[in-house]
Amino acid sequence: MDRMKIGNLVEQGITDDWLSSAPIGKLFPNIERIHLEQNLIESKETIRALCLALPKLKAVHLNGNPICSQPSYSDDMNSVLPKSVEVLDGRLTESYGSWALEVANGSETPSVLRLGNADMSELRPEAFKSLNLENLYCIDLRGNPKMTAASWKPLADMVKQANAMLETVWIDDDRFLKDYAEVFSTSAKINNTPLWLCNEGVAAEDPQASELIKQKVIDKLPKAALRYQMAKPDSPDDRITISYVLDELGSYVGHSARANFRLGMIFTSSGTISILWPVKNVLVDDAVTRDYAENITDPEDRMRRLDELGVSD
Repeated sequence: MDRMKIGNLVEQGITDDWLSSAPIGKLFPNIERIHLEQNLIESKETIRALCLALPKLKAVHLNGNPICSQPSYSDDMNSVLPKSVEVLDGRLTESYGSWALEVANGSETPSVLRLGNADMSELRPEAFKSLNLENLYCIDLRGNPKMTAASWKPLADMVKQANAMLETVWIDDDRFLKDYAEVFSTSAKINNTPLWLCNEGVAAEDPQASELIKQKVIDKLPKAALRYQMAKPDSPDDRITISYVLDELGSYVGHSARANFRLGMIFTSSGTISILWPVKNVLVDDAVTRDYAENITDPEDRMRRLDELGVSD
């Protein structure tokens, strides 16, 4: 019984007098977390006595008690909680360490790092050293108004050193997207906004974003597009150049000067359809390739075209 580390006393009608007189410390001296939500606790001195009785206590949950609605609640807790308490009401205290981070994230190898609503005043890098961040794909930093983007730089460095495939970072204010993009440069998105848009200081939901995306596609199109020529119906000697983009199948096939497939196109009113056929014997697990510049015979022209497409022979 004395090995119990979590005390659950939620909605038990507990008062200050009852908690002060109950021999919790003698019965359960190893408690690390105690849940006292939705009771009748009003005095900070009750919490002070509780912490003294439970020297191993690291997390206190008081949500829903009258004490929580007092204007001085935050200052009162700062004055009575010992430095050993790392979590108050589900939020990290200023003395948080690796224990609190592991409890908050449920693992020493978190995939989502939950630091939201902690109201941190500073980052404590040493608290993160016990965490393995290699599987991390999301970080929630919301609810920390005292922290700036630069404050999180040590954490961003640790994520980078772990080679984590970070997908997104959540922050409170889109006005600081650019600042956070600079710090978390290995992330794919900030607040679900692609990093390149963040560097423009534009959120994904911003009306300006659609125009920037459209322009980026237009800028890339000449390099990605293929071309063919056709004669004008009323003037066979005059030819016009038509540009088009391959469908998913055609776009997936890589380049090789020793290609094993050729690619043809069917043009429809709704787009292009790729047709592939082998020009060499192909074995299982062989890569499917085509020559991106098969009709260009001049070496310099060929090199120029392949450079436009970002490949080489």
